[in-house]
Amino acid sequence: MFYIWIYRILSLFLLFASIIFLILRKIITKKAFGNISEKLGFLNFKAEKENNIWIHAVSYGEVKTITPFVKKLYEEFPDKLIFLTVGTETGYTLAQTNCSNYAKIFYAPFDFYFCVKNFFKAFKAEIIIITETEIWFEFLFQAKNLKCLLVNARLTDKSTKLYNLPLIKNFMQIALKSFSLILCQSQYDLKRFLNIGADPNKLKVINNLKFDSIQIFPKEKQKLLKASLNITENNLVLIAGSTHEEEDFLILKIYAKLKLLYKNIYLILAPRHLERIKEINKLIAELNIKDLFIVNSMGQLNEFYSISNIVLLGGTWVNIGGHNPLEPAIYGLPILTGKYTYKITELLNELKEKLYIKEIQDSEDLYNELKNLIENYKKLSINNLKFKDSNLVSEEILKELKKLILC
Repeated sequence: MFYIWIYRILSLFLLFASIIFLILRKIITKKAFGNISEKLGFLNFKAEKENNIWIHAVSYGEVKTITPFVKKLYEEFPDKLIFLTVGTETGYTLAQTNCSNYAKIFYAPFDFYFCVKNFFKAFKAEIIIITETEIWFEFLFQAKNLKCLLVNARLTDKSTKLYNLPLIKNFMQIALKSFSLILCQSQYDLKRFLNIGADPNKLKVINNLKFDSIQIFPKEKQKLLKASLNITENNLVLIAGSTHEEEDFLILKIYAKLKLLYKNIYLILAPRHLERIKEINKLIAELNIKDLFIVNSMGQLNEFYSISNIVLLGGTWVNIGGHNPLEPAIYGLPILTGKYTYKITELLNELKEKLYIKEIQDSEDLYNELKNLIENYKKLSINNLKFKDSNLVSEEILKELKKLILC
């Protein structure tokens, strides 16, 4: 209890800091901060029945990954209410679009005692399902007597070092005891969880839930999309997916140089944060670039990958750790990355057995590699990849969940 109360005292300061940060961000960037009253634990809702299911998936990517599983839970447990909490606006919007027929959607509470306690009172959950790396100490302290699963679990080397720091390690040891089962994406992740003190009897590898959310965009719709962008069979389409600020500048400058040599190339740029589109358009005008399209809505990246030829994977040329490579991988596309791939290392290693994937260190190397791919593209073997049967990972998680319920 000593370390739990230490954390609760610290979290009080973190709560005030978070509220001040959100208010300042709202004033400076005009960016909304979601439903602040929900985050503080003030819910206009209380479940009438007990023994429900609470799923937490923080952001857009996690919500997209968990969607097929949420549907399966709804079909498998029709007598239980399902609650899905998220931490970001984009995650909340996607959850409302994809999951509102199967679950009640809320913003996640701040990780402070009273905020979290009010959610547990309202939801009356017996099963807690947390995705990927959402290890919040207060949340887990209060879930200790429930059936708690960490699914699609992953840990980077950086996180492993953080969780082994003095004091944080003490919090982590207590929090990890709340998990009934930790289902890891890979053996590497399992070893990292062992390293931070997880019970080996609660660890298991069942692959990546992202495999369940993969869908091939239909050929007929691909033709319509190409026509809408005036892309012809003569064009070679480069796509930069989920890019961040510095990456946009890097890629646009290189594309402007390449365009002088190869008139048939076309660029699709999909920024991770849509509020930067105005700034990107200004840069495009300064560089006088033509034959490109800026993706200005969320949830369409898979469609644009389907009509592309060469991929530049965002979040890898800045210290983000890399975004999901599976969407371009299903089309068999060559994928270029920067050096920051620590969040997707195991996934890339698995894909390298089937695809052309290359890590590029700097702008000059990226320019030369793109030249090489453009000139030799016809020599590459491009075929749609076949992964495991749809929803296979979700089925494995359901089996484990049923075992826990019966315990």
